[in-house]
Amino acid sequence: MEIGLTGSLHSKYGGSDQQRFINVYFERKTNPISGQSEAWVMPRPGFRAYDTDDIVNSTNACGIYFWNQTERLYWVVNGRLYKSSLGPNNTTTTFSDLGALTGITATSGCWFDEFYDGTNYLLLVKCEDGNLYTVTTADAITRVTDTDFTGLTAVGRVAVLDGYVFALKGDGTIAHSDLNAPTTWTATNAIVANENPDKGRCIIRVGTMICCLSASSIEFFRNAGNPTGSVLERIQPLSRRIGLFDHGSVQRHDDFVLFVGTSDEQTLGLYVISPSGSIEKVSGPQQDKMFTNSSSSPLFSGVWAIEGHAFYLDRGTQLAYDISEKSWTTFSNYYNSGSGNTHTSLLSGKGQIITAGSLANVGIYSFLQVASSSGAKMGITNGYSSVLYCVQAGVYADGTNDIEFLIQTDQMDFGTPLRKFENARYVTARQKSSGNTLYLSHSDDGGTTWSTERTVLMNSAQMKIHRCGSFYKRMYRFRWSGTELFLKSFDPDIKKAVA
Repeated sequence: MEIGLTGSLHSKYGGSDQQRFINVYFERKTNPISGQSEAWVMPRPGFRAYDTDDIVNSTNACGIYFWNQTERLYWVVNGRLYKSSLGPNNTTTTFSDLGALTGITATSGCWFDEFYDGTNYLLLVKCEDGNLYTVTTADAITRVTDTDFTGLTAVGRVAVLDGYVFALKGDGTIAHSDLNAPTTWTATNAIVANENPDKGRCIIRVGTMICCLSASSIEFFRNAGNPTGSVLERIQPLSRRIGLFDHGSVQRHDDFVLFVGTSDEQTLGLYVISPSGSIEKVSGPQQDKMFTNSSSSPLFSGVWAIEGHAFYLDRGTQLAYDISEKSWTTFSNYYNSGSGNTHTSLLSGKGQIITAGSLANVGIYSFLQVASSSGAKMGITNGYSSVLYCVQAGVYADGTNDIEFLIQTDQMDFGTPLRKFENARYVTARQKSSGNTLYLSHSDDGGTTWSTERTVLMNSAQMKIHRCGSFYKRMYRFRWSGTELFLKSFDPDIKKAVA
């Protein structure tokens, strides 16, 4: 009987009797002629050093962004703004210091947006410190000093729509700049998101709307062009009783917004907002349990696009939601340290995130991905200096540590409580290089103990092992490291005992 190795994530790791996946993702391969599809398990790529330009001897990296207008990276480190000397397609780069960002501390992350009023601006915001900056393509930095903005005590980040910059207060007040004037604000340009008395946590653009995410509700607004007061008008039918846990979980992918929120059930889950304002919960009970048990404020998340897939990553749980395939897995720094397998999150830190990456035992504070021939560029810090790393296909190590890839099934009794005998175990897999080794083991006591691993060389004529023993219920584990190996299914040759 052929058993597919893709499935639903039930557990993260460690001594569990439930199905789990570590550092792998799923991909459907469809025959364009027959229309038939197959599901394969794929390994995530690793990270290699891209550049070692020492920006500053500090761990206080607060955000990084790639601005298409200049094709350069902008990095906030230790209260200063740095700009790369070369674009992302170059194999090396250095950073120039554009100057201090007065008032910005390293206690929370910085966020970026873009604005155009005839001149292109990069917006850099750290609402917790009451700071909003504009940066021109000529590197002119201007701090917004209008007291109608600085007096807001805004939260989260800002949003841009139709020539206005919008900011949110903790009491739900949404203020905005004057038209085509991001540095000029008027106190009366405000509306309160108060359909449900609530605490405002984040504001973001969704399609052609402004979305206010609060502690227990979500409201949407459109630009009604009002001549006085706020230009916004509430779109009441779109309001929902779903709360935002923390604004660090809010991420954008294409025209969709993802966030970790809570409903009346008081459990955390992952939600997706479409450009039309509809909201879909994409996590199930197993993932909700992990979010609820592991998450703490502030959250830190990111969207990582690799090889045609886009993943929403959460730091606390190490969960990875494949936006493309609508499936769940876990991505972590999972490697054999010599004293057992070590798990650490790919994410740690604060600030603007566009994609994810790390070296073992290295904390990421900010990073990004852009399409380039030399791979996706990552901005990370190793605790002493800020360094760029990249991820690309064909690399299956994080630094010098080979990544461990693991698939573990649920318990199986093959339709009978009687003792069974497994004569052989066949594996359907493929590889790009010869001689790769797959390690097979099983557990007959619910994951408490595991059999000694047996190996299958992937260039064998038949990928199988023999004489696998007897059992009542059995779990299966498949493990490999540091290599490009794709798994589809396994076929246990089971002989059932007679009662």
